[in-house]
Amino acid sequence: LMALGGAMKKIERYLTVEVRQRLHDIDRGHKEIPSDGIIWVIEASTTQDQRAVKRIVQQVISVFFASAHQLPVPLIFSIFRLCQHPEYTHPLIKEAEAMLKLPPTDHYKNLPLLESFLRETARHDPLDSLSVQRKVLRDFTFADGTHVPAGNVICVPRQAVMRDSKYYDRPHDFLPFRFAKEHGVGNDVNQKFTDLISHFYLWGATAKPW
Repeated sequence: LMALGGAMKKIERYLTVEVRQRLHDIDRGHKEIPSDGIIWVIEASTTQDQRAVKRIVQQVISVFFASAHQLPVPLIFSIFRLCQHPEYTHPLIKEAEAMLKLPPTDHYKNLPLLESFLRETARHDPLDSLSVQRKVLRDFTFADGTHVPAGNVICVPRQAVMRDSKYYDRPHDFLPFRFAKEHGVGNDVNQKFTDLISHFYLWGATAKPW
């Protein structure tokens, strides 16, 4: 979508050398290949176009930068919110203690209050105002008549959508247990932090957002 700056070009050069070496080692059948993010991207690239060196490098850079802020920043905001609202600390600790009494295989699978707290923090304090950026490759007209010429970049107004009263009651209020069934506002099911729906764009868009 955008031209690479000096630092990004340097990262791209280093990764290009490494990706080429990894592909060479795989083709040669080498067994001692590191298991890391680069290999994961290569293994997920199944077609000839996907296994192009430039494409793999771009995917690795995207994953690196996404992992550097997509989870740490909501965690920092969550700690900040806990400091602002210490009254929610006790129910969260109580839930965690109850979870730890379950068999290890069930750990972290049933924490609706924590899931809701993280999800509401991400909704109320989104990382970016915009999300799901896409470059228009050919002229496109939406169902409502909006026309977008090729070459433009369109995106979803993440912050506006996640604070829209059309989708959320009291959208400007921080309601930590909004997404928990027993405590939520208009929810009949528990919603996890990682759940992907059309008006919660922390993780991008659904397969068919429109």
